Amino acid sequence: MSRNYELNVKVKGLSLEQIRSVVVDKFRWEEIDNDDMGGYWLLMVSGCLCGGMGEEQAYNQIADELKKLNPDAKIGIDFIYLDEPPCESFGDDFEDEGDSDDE
Repeated sequence: MSRNYELNVKVKGLSLEQIRSVVVDKFRWEEIDNDDMGGYWLLMVSGCLCGGMGEEQAYNQIADELKKLNPDAKIGIDFIYLDEPPCESFGDDFEDEGDSDDE
């Protein structure tokens, strides 16, 4: 079973091209956007975790490859699960409306 994610990959100590070479080229995540955060790069990507792979295992695989390029790099990844995202609802309550003909 695959699970859809967006990742925010934050890296200090590598170029954007080096980060892309690992995250996009090697691990096949699809780039959404990137930003120079003034001291580190933020690369936003989307894709799936398959075959029972968990978030921590995916982090370790990506981080290990990035650390091969610079062992002193700082790396953080936010995993945003898209299949059941948190939801904030505002407005009128429609839960108990039923199939009323009143409109």
